[in-house]
Amino acid sequence: MNKLLIRDLLKSGGYLQVNKLVAKEFSLYSAVVLADLMSKEEYFEQRNQLEDNWFFNTSKNVKDTTTLTAYQQRKGQEKLKEKGILDVKLVGMPRKKYYKINYERLLEFLTSAVNAKQERKSKVARKVPKEGTPIVPENNVLVAEVIDKFNKSMESNIGFANKTERNAAEYLIGKYTYDKVLAMIDVAISVAGKTYAPVITKPSELKSKLPKLIIFFKREQNGVEDNKSKVGVAI
Repeated sequence: MNKLLIRDLLKSGGYLQVNKLVAKEFSLYSAVVLADLMSKEEYFEQRNQLEDNWFFNTSKNVKDTTTLTAYQQRKGQEKLKEKGILDVKLVGMPRKKYYKINYERLLEFLTSAVNAKQERKSKVARKVPKEGTPIVPENNVLVAEVIDKFNKSMESNIGFANKTERNAAEYLIGKYTYDKVLAMIDVAISVAGKTYAPVITKPSELKSKLPKLIIFFKREQNGVEDNKSKVGVAI
């Protein structure tokens, strides 16, 4: 089977360059309408028939090439007009509808959409959850950092594959946030080895012994109320 031959055959029968960003931001109708109008503009441009970049087209022509109904065409055009990408006017008697594509506005939109997409991807790599929000898979890096802090500070040897410790770290981050969990670990380190201090060397022990850690820490600080904020939780 010759894929290139089939593709060339499809192109020869009419081929619209439908942009996915336009379809996602506005609608599929808008993307199809824009692609068809750009094709029509190119047709007039090649024949030197553009009038200050304006060109005419009919609803029937659009329907014949795209199958969009008059209503679908209007809905697609409305979104483009709202953003200043498409200008429309009626000229002459009987009335003919003329169109003009604002390529500067179109370029601004495409650039903004691409930048926004890249920014969303970069944020996913290190997204700290809000307090009380369950952790999502993209934040596995935070879980790994919590486990790594235990390994380095407590001389533990916890692997990321350890499901019990990973789940405990996920629970703590989801309930108290990443930064507060690090503060809790610092408190556990500061009291390690002291008489009656709870032994906490891994996430599961921090989860189960957190109340004891809070009580011990408060006693160590002579009951100073504002030290509760360092641990970040209340009993």
